[in-house]
Amino acid sequence: METYLKIDKLIIEDPKKDKTKSILKILKNLKDDDQYFLRLTTQAVSSKQLQDMEVSTAIIVNLAFLQSSKQILLAIRELVLSNEETQQFEDVQDISDELSENE
Repeated sequence: METYLKIDKLIIEDPKKDKTKSILKILKNLKDDDQYFLRLTTQAVSSKQLQDMEVSTAIIVNLAFLQSSKQILLAIRELVLSNEETQQFEDVQDISDELSENE
């Protein structure tokens, strides 16, 4: 829910404000939330609070939510960023992807 509130805020923000940074921040938050979810799930499995089927279902639902959130955000990017800002965003994403691959 927090993600969608941030996206809503992004849409209604001042058009002159740099929205590239806001979009990148939301994407980072999504990644952080995903990692947090996986840590909690791992802890729940270790303490035998979740069964195998529950874990599989939870991971699939989380993945679907993560992917849909990213797709919504990238679609909105096309609406709120200029061509120059979109290129800047893609450049930053490419750099971020390269850094993630080298971790």
